[in-house]
Amino acid sequence: MKQWKRVSGVVLSGILALSMTLGGMTAPDAGAKAKKAKLKTKKISVTVGKKKTIKIANKKKSCKYTFKSNKKKVAKVSKKGVVTGQKKGTAKITVKEVKKNGKSRKIGVVKVTVTKKKAASKVTAKPTTKATQKPNQATMTAAATATPEPAVKGTSVKVYTDEIKDSNLVAEADGFGHMPTPEPTKSADATPEPTPAVLVNADMEKGEYEPIASRGSASISVVDDGANNTKKSAKVTGRTADWHGASIDVSSLVETDNEYAISFYAKQETGEDQKLDLSMQYVGDDESTHYDSITSVELSDSTWTKCEATMTVPEHTGTILIYWQSVYQSNNDMDFYLDEVTMTGVAKTADKDAGVPDLSTGLVKGKIGNPIMTSRLTADPWAMEYNGRVYVYGTNDSQQYEAAANADNNYSKIKTLNCYSSADMVNWTDHGTIAVSGNKGAAKWSANSWAPAVCHKKINGKEKFFLYFANNASSIGVLTADSPTGPWTDPIGKPIIDRSIKGCAESEIGWLFDPAVLVDDDGTGYLYFGGIGNTDGKKEDFIRNPKCARVVKLSDDMTSVDGDAKTIDAPFMFEDSGINKIGNKYYYSYCTNWTGSVDGVAIDRADCPTANIAVMVSDSPMGDFKYVGCVLKNPGAYFGVTGNNHHCFTQFNGKLYAFYHTKKDTIAVGTKQDYRTTYVNELNLGDNGDFTNADGTIADTKMTKTGVSSIGTINPYETVEAETFAMADTVGTVINNEKASNEDWAVNYSVYNGKIGAYIGVADVDFGTDGASEITMKLGDSTSDSYQTVTKKLGKKLTGKHTIYFEFDTLDVRMDSWSFKK
Repeated sequence: MKQWKRVSGVVLSGILALSMTLGGMTAPDAGAKAKKAKLKTKKISVTVGKKKTIKIANKKKSCKYTFKSNKKKVAKVSKKGVVTGQKKGTAKITVKEVKKNGKSRKIGVVKVTVTKKKAASKVTAKPTTKATQKPNQATMTAAATATPEPAVKGTSVKVYTDEIKDSNLVAEADGFGHMPTPEPTKSADATPEPTPAVLVNADMEKGEYEPIASRGSASISVVDDGANNTKKSAKVTGRTADWHGASIDVSSLVETDNEYAISFYAKQETGEDQKLDLSMQYVGDDESTHYDSITSVELSDSTWTKCEATMTVPEHTGTILIYWQSVYQSNNDMDFYLDEVTMTGVAKTADKDAGVPDLSTGLVKGKIGNPIMTSRLTADPWAMEYNGRVYVYGTNDSQQYEAAANADNNYSKIKTLNCYSSADMVNWTDHGTIAVSGNKGAAKWSANSWAPAVCHKKINGKEKFFLYFANNASSIGVLTADSPTGPWTDPIGKPIIDRSIKGCAESEIGWLFDPAVLVDDDGTGYLYFGGIGNTDGKKEDFIRNPKCARVVKLSDDMTSVDGDAKTIDAPFMFEDSGINKIGNKYYYSYCTNWTGSVDGVAIDRADCPTANIAVMVSDSPMGDFKYVGCVLKNPGAYFGVTGNNHHCFTQFNGKLYAFYHTKKDTIAVGTKQDYRTTYVNELNLGDNGDFTNADGTIADTKMTKTGVSSIGTINPYETVEAETFAMADTVGTVINNEKASNEDWAVNYSVYNGKIGAYIGVADVDFGTDGASEITMKLGDSTSDSYQTVTKKLGKKLTGKHTIYFEFDTLDVRMDSWSFKK
């Protein structure tokens, strides 16, 4: 599923003490440690041409202080810290303390916002239509005025053929959504004092423990035992080491150098007094992981104890956690309870200059082709054919992006999966997300949901659907449903694959994840999974043959295993299992590992390159698989951006397809690493139909941005769900209460627009020779859950095949479906 090293333990040389600075103190004693210099100014708002000075507290006469702007054209800074606004925009001023010996220490960063000079008169600009606008251009809305005007509804939806331009406009609908309301002009010179806020408030009273999460092997559940006259609390169990316990990721909440107050109740029931530690984990400027103590609390047996502490956020990169555990190296794996957990302080402000694009409505897709869908970021695709459609399920990278867009994707926040389907391989229907893990998921015991595999099988005369998912790299779960889009439930309340399965011990296999599932012609199910794990210190023999792939037979109900897991000796395996039956042969596929040398000596990998998709073949689903070769290169070979490789081969409508992911599209718009989208190309089986060619070479499937050709058309005279499209710009999906047009879809969605000028484009809409004369749309907006049916005559009769665009020209429009009439 990813390049991920499983942490088996945390080795610390000691617990570092966190220094707490108390305000309002007089000068320290002569023997006391001098206070460090720190920024008094953390944010500056200045108009063009104006100046403001950065102030530093506790400056040392023996040191000098340097100031450096990352955008001198926006804000320049003098040697004395005087900032001058140059042009509208944002900039960062890095401040350092330099000692006489030349050693420097970064004090902090001042965020500067430069605004234009106030205009002499009020100007109100009308929003412009996007007649000739490029798909990735933003549309101007309205300039600010001194007094906000009431929001008004106008033309809501415009319908175009083939291209968004005035001459192709065929219909309009009014009365939905609203125009933006200009905000009153604020004083550019004002720098308001930040207001402390409650950033975390976990009281468990609604049966939910989030944002608290498990750490290590621990499990968290809500129990009927609350502190401070409340009814519920979070119980932490299943700890197998003292560092295992509970944590909260506060990365998106806290700001460097700010102080935060933490309060919580804790309890233990061991029969004697115990100590519970609260600490924070982060990666510092030295690029090493720090584990700093915040406080320790003495817990009497069976008694709720209140603890209050403060923490000052250090300079850090990426994730910062606060966590509860036993005293380090105490070998104490006691259960404990937490309740009324709060954190208060100044909230982290959005850093628009951090190179983090807004992907709340996905990526812009202005052309037909790859990626298949961009309303959310989707990785680790699995495709399944059912009832004339192909359904694609994948890891919801957007969930991680929403939680930690300013850091590389480490997959830790992902608890949902995405689902899409298509009948023609070009227009895809967005079926939203599947809540799998955590307190709000179907499998509450699991911490994560990655890399799904889905199948269907008739049981007792009824079609049932089975979704297998990776709970990080520690186990595999299973969900069931009566339709391919859910709702999904957990039939067993625990993993279907864990370390208790024979052949799956930690000493035998590194990772238990990346499942693949096969239902054979006789109805027997098989599950494939595995991964190499930590390769530190491993020799070449292990790299070549890690023996980390497994296959296990499933019981008739598909929710338990029938027998032991069998090893597949997949050469150079890394992760990412796949399985296909083509003809009478079984093809196991996987991603090869990244290791090119051991102890400085190169490994000969001519027949099995790094991070490619390799294939093996067997005469039986659990048989002796033989290596064929690598059939799908790393996406970096085609798109110039190398990353982990994850695939799925599937047959649909008589053709074979290869689905895979790449981070090409997200890197192109400026995200951090490993946020991925799903692509598809036709699978090349070679001249011989077995991944080999007549000349003995291995068949190679090409990855392209163009993708695949349509294998069907859209019938405009039937109801078409608005969440079905081939192209989109700033459009998301939201659940509605309307009945879906397809009986296989238990949940229905609408599209909504994130800006004026957002659009969807539907390809290969075939009006036939008779043609259409009117369009019906089911529309609404964010003010109501109800939808209205709007019918409009077309400006011209439509015949033949067209791409139809729906452009949204007011904000917050909801569109459920559409159809044309002759």
